[in-house]
Amino acid sequence: MESRRQLIYKLLNGQHDKSKRRLLLEYLRLKEKEQLDIIDKMDKKDY
Repeated sequence: MESRRQLIYKLLNGQHDKSKRRLLLEYLRLKEKEQLDIIDKMDKKDY
C-alpha cells in the first residue's frame, strides 16, 4: 500500500493538466494550514 504522500507526488508528477495540478497544490496547502492550526490550538491548550 502506497503512502498518501507517494500518491500525491505521483499525481503532481503525472501527466495532469496544469489546472488540476494547481488545484491539488492549493488543496495541500489548505490541509497543511489546517493541521498547523490544529497543532497551534493543542499547544495553547497545554500551556
